[in-house]
Amino acid sequence: MPHSQRYLQVPLHSNNNIVHFLTSSTPLSLKLKTMAPTATGGLTYPPNLDGHKLTFLGNLPTPDPSVSTIEAIPTWFWLSRSFTALPTNQKSRRSLCRELLDSDHHHLCKTTTFHPTPTSNCTCIYCGDTAHFYHVRFCESIV
Repeated sequence: MPHSQRYLQVPLHSNNNIVHFLTSSTPLSLKLKTMAPTATGGLTYPPNLDGHKLTFLGNLPTPDPSVSTIEAIPTWFWLSRSFTALPTNQKSRRSLCRELLDSDHHHLCKTTTFHPTPTSNCTCIYCGDTAHFYHVRFCESIV
């Protein structure tokens, strides 16, 4: 995951589900769960364990990566602007991804302690209103 975040040039505390959605990738845990039932067919057990099966494979549901990743994306993300493709230019990609993930919230928030996402206590240093997700797009004092 850090490789995707590095490519997008967003902070490591960015939402993993959004990063997977933007890069059209699958979380490693889902990929391993999908591969597990078929990948264990080649395992050989010692003679005294012949006939035993791994218990976690019996009750392992087949995950649908597209559904679970999209459902786990916070609703505020869908307020972000849409795009057709990630830019190949590094500076343009960084600018777009930081806007999509609202990564520059700390530039306009009065709260100086670290917080990865806006809270109800966040106040805009420019207008004094609540600094909610994507506040930079709606703040009339920033223009």
